[in-house]
Amino acid sequence: MNDVQFRLRTLVALAAVGTAGAVLAAACGGSGAGNAAVNRTPGVAQSSAPIVRSADDTTLVAVNSESDSISVFSNDAGNITRTAEIAVGRDPQSVALSTHPRRAYVACSDSGTLDVVELDARRVIRSIEVGREPRAVVLSPNESRVYVANSVSNSVTEIDTNSMRILRTVAIPESVDSQPRALAVTSDGDFDDTDERLFAACFFAVPRPPRTGLDEAQDDQREGRVAVFTTADLAPQPTVTLEPLDDVNFNSNGSVIDFVGTINGAGGVNAPDPANPAASTPSSAFPNQLASLAIHPTNGKCYVVSTGAQPNGPFAFNTNAQGLASVFDVATGFEVVSPERSNVVHQRAPLNLDSGLKQDTATNPVLFHTLPTGMAWTPDGSEAWICIQNSDVLVRLVVDVDGIPTVNAPIINGGSSIRRVDLQSARGQIACKAPQGVVIDRAGQHAFVLGFVSRSVSVVDLATSEIVDSEASSAQPPVGSLDEKINLGKELFHSSRGPDGRMAQESWGTCSVCHPNGLTDGLTWMFDAGPRQTIPLDGMFDHANLADQRILNWSAVRDEN
Repeated sequence: MNDVQFRLRTLVALAAVGTAGAVLAAACGGSGAGNAAVNRTPGVAQSSAPIVRSADDTTLVAVNSESDSISVFSNDAGNITRTAEIAVGRDPQSVALSTHPRRAYVACSDSGTLDVVELDARRVIRSIEVGREPRAVVLSPNESRVYVANSVSNSVTEIDTNSMRILRTVAIPESVDSQPRALAVTSDGDFDDTDERLFAACFFAVPRPPRTGLDEAQDDQREGRVAVFTTADLAPQPTVTLEPLDDVNFNSNGSVIDFVGTINGAGGVNAPDPANPAASTPSSAFPNQLASLAIHPTNGKCYVVSTGAQPNGPFAFNTNAQGLASVFDVATGFEVVSPERSNVVHQRAPLNLDSGLKQDTATNPVLFHTLPTGMAWTPDGSEAWICIQNSDVLVRLVVDVDGIPTVNAPIINGGSSIRRVDLQSARGQIACKAPQGVVIDRAGQHAFVLGFVSRSVSVVDLATSEIVDSEASSAQPPVGSLDEKINLGKELFHSSRGPDGRMAQESWGTCSVCHPNGLTDGLTWMFDAGPRQTIPLDGMFDHANLADQRILNWSAVRDEN
């Protein structure tokens, strides 16, 4: 199906049900491909997430990765109540929710299973072995299929929701092969689930042609990639490639190590002293750690949030990692690239979510958007909200008629129309810490945010940007216990603000920026003392003897590992 056919088919399907809003109001349709006999409207595009809502907004389900459980909440116009906590496999990371029947499909990473939970019975009715470390799960628009991204196996598994049998498992193409951790599936507005496209965002960036290992650690050496499949048979389609952002609007003093033909050619051995930089060289960043896919309800584009890496140093708080939002066309698979479109606010594709934050004199304090972890559109597509794990905030993103994004950060010093929700500012509510997922109700009135460290769900009124409710998703560790100390350590690790705002300047960096899930970002970084690869932190010690720790080649350049 070509681009014109795809768009015509979508328009016809929308017209058949009355309006786009009517389609969007019903998140799930029939139980099988072609099952139009059931009086339901067709489903809409779906994205994987750690928190989901039912089609009628009355139920929320969230994963509790620390407690090996899921929590079920009732929702009454933004007032939520936890009604159940149900044990599942080890380390649940993502959940999808079906309407008929009421089931939750849970990707349990450490168990290597997709657990099928009967919500009314409050129990797991089937545990399906999939691949290694499944990290994302998504239902087809009409709920006939469920797809699982197996991160370490670099594969996608398709399961029939009626028989609960695996239909097929396909490998991510070797040209893309780099740990899929986010999924999205289109909807063309009919009852057929076999004519859609499935997108699998690979977490790690890979070298872009013609770059080789000799170009390692250059700021433009890699690109993000999204694998594409047809839902008819999971046949691979041309890969979506997401190019580096050429100028992140934060200058550096040049590269630490220079390679011919790179953007950072002003550096090298004659670069200014890294300890006293004259920040005059534009710097770039490539999308790494692709965290979430969000298909726009009407404009035919998909938005990808990631942590952009600038490994070529010299190190500075605002020139090593940036939050990025990339865009691609759903029908063609081509990235949408645009230069700045305004002389007032930063609006371009790809967009640096941090550009202009230092120029904004109205939004205080400055909190950088380095680590975006989830994104969701309102059903009418008027705005999207992105949760930023390192800063504990939600930030609003809007697009123009061509789909080019902005968070309305100003180009010159002054006030702005940035809309941000500080999730730590809850009055009389649980402060949401380390947000990892967001979902928005069908009216576009409330956002529901899952906090990893706080083990909570917060409700945000999107009209007022106020936190109006919150509820514990899982119990906090007992006061004074070792687990409580460990949880404090997780807050220090995952939040740039940390307890009492004691961590990074303006919430730029956190341990988890380079060590997602305590592991590695897969990169080589150019320190002023020489190149260093990011090691997974669980490789620092012998798993059988925790007292046996490896030598980390400490050089006294940094005061800590």
